[in-house]
Amino acid sequence: MRYYYALSDSFTGDNPNEHASGFANTKEVIAFTSKAERDEWLSSTKLLTAKPLTRLEAIQLSERINPANYPGLDKNYQWAKAARIYRSIEWINADGGLVWPEYVALKYSEN
Repeated sequence: MRYYYALSDSFTGDNPNEHASGFANTKEVIAFTSKAERDEWLSSTKLLTAKPLTRLEAIQLSERINPANYPGLDKNYQWAKAARIYRSIEWINADGGLVWPEYVALKYSEN
C-alpha cells in the first residue's frame, strides 16, 4: 500500500484547538492512506509546523525503534523506522477502551 506523509507534533497532537507550533524535539511523521486525506488534514490543522513530506524526508526524520513495541509492525524486524498511521476518528472506541495507533514501517532490518 502507498502512503503519503506529513510532519506533525506529538506535544500538541495532530489537531490542536489553537494555532501552535509545538516544540523543536516533539516533531513526528504521520502517514495517510491517500493524498486527498493528507491534503485535507494539512488544510484544516492549526499546527503551524505541519507540512507534506516525501518518503525520503519521512525516513530521515523518523527515529529507529524496537518494532516489538509498536502495533502493526512485523515483530521479526531487528529495528525499524516507522510512521504512525493517521486516524481521523476518536482514540476511544464505543466500549470506552483505548484504540492503539498502528504504524507502517518506512525502513527496517530483518533478523
